[in-house]
Amino acid sequence: MYFNTSKSISKHFLIKSYNDLETIKAALRFIKDHQLETAEISILGKFPVEKGFKSDIEKSILKRKFKSIWEEILGTNTLFGQFKNPSLGSLFIAGALTPIFLHKINDRLLGNLSSGPYGILRGLGISEKKSTTCIQSLNEGKYLLIIRGFDTDLIFLTLKL
Repeated sequence: MYFNTSKSISKHFLIKSYNDLETIKAALRFIKDHQLETAEISILGKFPVEKGFKSDIEKSILKRKFKSIWEEILGTNTLFGQFKNPSLGSLFIAGALTPIFLHKINDRLLGNLSSGPYGILRGLGISEKKSTTCIQSLNEGKYLLIIRGFDTDLIFLTLKL
């Protein structure tokens, strides 16, 4: 008797931090130009400072503007959310990982928990050292580009981004 066993191909994560929007836009254009459609992309970063707003309407307008920036970059069906973390401040998440950061546990968003972003990264299989580095980058105001993809694509992107 012959059994055909196939090895399942799994996806992994690549995380890279960027200082500004223009640099991350260039990286995303590179990914798009190389037709890596199987890559699942997310962006995690600090939401623009909310000090000085006089009303919730002004905050809502800023959130819509910021969301439209990411929809323009990642596509119109891009998921987007905002949450406030006690350690990191006001953060946003755009892309495939949005539901994880906005998942509620006991009526609190996972991202709002003090160890939420760190715990999520660890839960995704990111090493302790890399997760700590990512949280430090967020705290410094950098954007995190998080890509879930096949190893061959991630190796290619690691060399090119």
